[in-house]
Amino acid sequence: MKIDFADIIKNSFYLLFKDDVVLMVAIIYAIIAFLVGFFYLGTSVVYNTIMPVISAPVGALYFLVAILMVLLLLYLNGLVFIRINKKLRGKRLYNEALRRFPSLLGTSILEGIIIGLGLIAFIIPGIYLAIKLVMAGPIAVLNDKNPIDALKDSWDATTGNWWEIFATVLVIGIIVSIIGLIPYVSNFIAFAGTIALALIFGSLFKKKASTRSRKKKR
Repeated sequence: MKIDFADIIKNSFYLLFKDDVVLMVAIIYAIIAFLVGFFYLGTSVVYNTIMPVISAPVGALYFLVAILMVLLLLYLNGLVFIRINKKLRGKRLYNEALRRFPSLLGTSILEGIIIGLGLIAFIIPGIYLAIKLVMAGPIAVLNDKNPIDALKDSWDATTGNWWEIFATVLVIGIIVSIIGLIPYVSNFIAFAGTIALALIFGSLFKKKASTRSRKKKR
């Protein structure tokens, strides 16, 4: 199934500002991402400037807070995947995102390991693997799949769409890099990438569902 990457990009930025839930999550995401950077910097400063006896526990605390914030960022990604594709809101949305979080976390860890190994192997294999596995997170959340099945399904779903998905990621990355020259804005605009993944999921799997439906009617 082919996807329209230009339409995906346009709708990603449209939803970023027009969907109240997505906008709220994007603002929270941007604030937390800024704080993660702050705590990372704080950890480095503590280890480099304070006496070793004090730096170990304080640095560990900074590191722990940063990890918790990263987990919260991942939860917010899942929240938006569900919001865009299932149109939930309120308590139902938060509970569904929480229910699927363990699978999303496991999927993200495995995905990161695989892509990391690919990047070690002369970068290009890592880029290829990153696009092939980029839909694993949305699949884990929206199709209720375990990490292994989510990675397999992402590999299959991106077959025939690799270049379109790569173009989408590349264009959004360029836009974020340009707008990122404005202080404190880049993390907010970067959330369009998460929205794009949710839209790509909808494009790929709704088309597959409609194709199956037509085949059954015949």
